[in-house]
Amino acid sequence: MSNYRKWLLSEVELWLNQGIIDSEQANKISTLYPYQADTNWGKIVFAGIGSVIFGLGIILVFAYNWQDMHRFTKLGVVLLSVAITHGIGFYYSHDQSAHKKVGESLHLLGTMLFGAGIWLVAQVYHIDEHYPNALFVWALGALLIAWLLPSLSHTILALGLVFLWHWFEVFEFHSRNHFAIWLVLAAILPLAWRLRSRGTVLLTCCLTIFSYSASYIIVADSNEETLFNVMIALSGSMIIGSFLASKSYFPQSQNIIRFVGVSVFAVLLFIFSFSEFDDAFFAQPISQVTTLTWLYYCLPIVLLSTALFFVLARFRHALEDKIDLIEILLVSATCYIAFISAFSSLGLYGIAWIIYSLLFLAYSIVLIYRGTRYLRWQSTTLGGLMLASYTFARFMDLFDSLLWRGMAFLVVGAMLFGIGLYYSRQKQLAEQQGGATND
Repeated sequence: MSNYRKWLLSEVELWLNQGIIDSEQANKISTLYPYQADTNWGKIVFAGIGSVIFGLGIILVFAYNWQDMHRFTKLGVVLLSVAITHGIGFYYSHDQSAHKKVGESLHLLGTMLFGAGIWLVAQVYHIDEHYPNALFVWALGALLIAWLLPSLSHTILALGLVFLWHWFEVFEFHSRNHFAIWLVLAAILPLAWRLRSRGTVLLTCCLTIFSYSASYIIVADSNEETLFNVMIALSGSMIIGSFLASKSYFPQSQNIIRFVGVSVFAVLLFIFSFSEFDDAFFAQPISQVTTLTWLYYCLPIVLLSTALFFVLARFRHALEDKIDLIEILLVSATCYIAFISAFSSLGLYGIAWIIYSLLFLAYSIVLIYRGTRYLRWQSTTLGGLMLASYTFARFMDLFDSLLWRGMAFLVVGAMLFGIGLYYSRQKQLAEQQGGATND
């Protein structure tokens, strides 16, 4: 039970005892806020660790006698162990079962045995195969169980396996591995949405950016300097898409998607504000850039434009205030500038970092204003960190005089101190009025 519901029920009981409301009204208030079981991460973590260790123990027992077993016996042991473990897991996982967590732990153990079985079968039959394929098959098995149950632990396992599979394909074998991106978007993201798990949505968003960026490095080849242009468009799409998520069946995902988008966007915008990174453009002439590179480069900006259209044309009510609109326009403008700055023929070389510096400062101010207005400490803190980091980085480079550096630090320090005081005052006023809000 969440702390908010505990507080509400205690207040309802107090009102009932004081005669402010009657029992019927108390029941109606309680039914408006039904009990929703929180994700028990302790059980998931310990059950997962226990299943992994137990599975490793079984594998080691098999390994001890492995050389003395006939290959058909080996295959039978592998298949039977997986089938029996999942079979017992399904028995404990039915709707009327009081031991669903035991069933999920057994399923996780079966999936671990399935992964071990892939390698053992390859060894028994001397299958000299491309080894990342084993991770891919293992990930598909974990995804299948995750969809059938559904299972949060299997979703996390699938995320880890897809990450490893894509990592080895791209960085060990220099494969583009397009399918990993679609697997994340078409199979894992809907599953995270179905589970209503903010943790899996967070991991899925991170994996989306990673998988797309890693594939782009291979696809772009000599044009890999434009990677940051692609990543900032992806992060911008998440920021704008988070406003759409607020009106979805899983509105709690808004803050998670926004967190990933804003974090990546702020870091990349900070990097772009340095003149040393003012060469993020295509190294080849435009006519020599491959079609596949164009598709990869343009898709994030298309996604951003689509999200922007839906927010402004169809879901304008998702915006709480004008500050939301200003943030969306600022993020969109930054992404479009990053998109066109990759074309050296437009002549932005040498001045792009100045534009990004102004955008970086503007965005930090927007975040600070948004945080102090809606009492969201995350936005206020990030905006303050952005302003402080820019001050330390830029004024150490641009000014040799200790006096000018000292003046700059004093001004920014006073601003941050004032922002902190204003935020605290606004929060006290909101708490007195009973209207404090938190992300």
